[in-house]
Amino acid sequence: MKEFFLQYIKGSMFLAVIALFLFVNGLVNAEEFEQKRVVKVAFPQSYGLSYTNEDGSHSGVVYEWLMEIAKYTHWEYEFITDESVNDTVKGMFKGKYDLMGAMLKMPDVPETQKLWYYPDYLMGFNYSTLLYNKNNENIKSFDISTFNHKTIGVYSRATKKIKRLQNILDFNGLDCTLKYYDDVSPYNAALDKKEVDMLLAGDAYINDTYNIALRFASEPSYIVARKDDPALCRQLNDAIKKIYEVNPNFGEELFQKYFPARYKNSTNFTSRELSFVKESPAIKVVTVFKDNYPFYYLVNDQVKGIIPGVFKLLSENTGLNFVFVEASSYAEAIDMVKSGTADVFGDF
Repeated sequence: MKEFFLQYIKGSMFLAVIALFLFVNGLVNAEEFEQKRVVKVAFPQSYGLSYTNEDGSHSGVVYEWLMEIAKYTHWEYEFITDESVNDTVKGMFKGKYDLMGAMLKMPDVPETQKLWYYPDYLMGFNYSTLLYNKNNENIKSFDISTFNHKTIGVYSRATKKIKRLQNILDFNGLDCTLKYYDDVSPYNAALDKKEVDMLLAGDAYINDTYNIALRFASEPSYIVARKDDPALCRQLNDAIKKIYEVNPNFGEELFQKYFPARYKNSTNFTSRELSFVKESPAIKVVTVFKDNYPFYYLVNDQVKGIIPGVFKLLSENTGLNFVFVEASSYAEAIDMVKSGTADVFGDF
């Protein structure tokens, strides 16, 4: 009996110690949760990456990454939104901020490796574009062979972008001249001054003045942290790792959301083409009977289908007029084009 009581007392003491440990640990965790860390974030206005809406809310790839990271770190953020990209980069060098994105690895700037922590996992790839003036009739975005023997303006420090571009040119057997710019201002003005035929740039350069000749994934982007704060760096890396464990496509999906590959180039016409559009009568398009779903059919006496949709798009982009004529059979439609009764066979 005495031995039983000794074992009972020892067991009770052990349980009491465990309970005390769990209680104290709970208090510590509760205190940590209550004292959430406020992380200072450099948040320059860059559409698609980090920008502030009219109502004061924030958006962009960087913002959504930070919100997802906070689910694992319980961080709260103080966004610094009133400084330019150049100023915030300088601020990161001085340790003014805790985090900033989307940053590229810059081996030619050794200070970044010494002062910034790059996580093991990137936030996604940014995109590069080849831009050209809308009034340039010699470049066609759908025909890469038209890039041959053209001059491309590049920013000399964008070494990885240039390397990826050169790979594309080499793969397609294109002989282009790269014109290097060491300063940003003359580089930005190169297309407008017609010093180059195309400009290697990022998505941020897209505007109503230029068409896009080519778009391709170029450089990995990171959310960087102050290197002198190991705890911050560790939490950032662990959180990004967990996010990718849940959804390996998280970064790519965000870039596609804010930088979709949907853009509309203006149509360029030669003087000969413009004369044709101006002088051309309505072009007759023959189709095979009305009930030819999904190509050509009627709904409440209105023409629907792929063929009228395509020619409507052509009309909007060229100024040409199209009228539809119907054939009772496939053979009749071919004969109508051969005889000149129709100009185009809509569903050959």
